[in-house]
Amino acid sequence: MAHALEKVHREHKASLTDRIANSEEFFRNWYYPGGAEKFPTDAICRKVDRYYPYAEGGPLCIDIFDDPTDVDRRKEEIDKKTPVLKEAGLRYLLLKPHMDFNLAMQELEQA
Repeated sequence: MAHALEKVHREHKASLTDRIANSEEFFRNWYYPGGAEKFPTDAICRKVDRYYPYAEGGPLCIDIFDDPTDVDRRKEEIDKKTPVLKEAGLRYLLLKPHMDFNLAMQELEQA
């Protein structure tokens, strides 16, 4: 019988976004530079869901949409945010529902 305080080894499974960035260090709900100036009245456009400052290939911003209707409903936000992030020198990926690692990497390379 194992002791109650005995250390149990569990294999760590990296999330999809961690695997895409090849990094486990990120900020949630990160307000990117220039967002507040460009969108003073639109709080959602001023931030990204995850920011990986040490991502392989350079800093990476990711917005995660779990609901397929979010992509259509928030298209205007995405269209406004993308050029501002590129202007700030940040890579941007929109992680859509049912997107796997290979498809996400293809989208990132095309951006």
